[in-house]
Amino acid sequence: MDAFELDPGEVVAAERQARARALELVGVWHSHPRGEAEPSEADRREVWSGWEQLIVAPHAEHGAALRAWH
Repeated sequence: MDAFELDPGEVVAAERQARARALELVGVWHSHPRGEAEPSEADRREVWSGWEQLIVAPHAEHGAALRAWH
């Protein structure tokens, strides 16, 4: 698999659950098992405006890399 897709129904449910707990959903995380910990072209196109992306690259040269993008 080289892509992921957020299910809109699951996002709405997560936002409702967060609001019920006085929390706010601010972003998503995913991994790039064969890539770098930076947004791919697909990430730049697909992730919703205003959301944070936390990207994990478990194979990084010096251990796992973890980076956040806005």
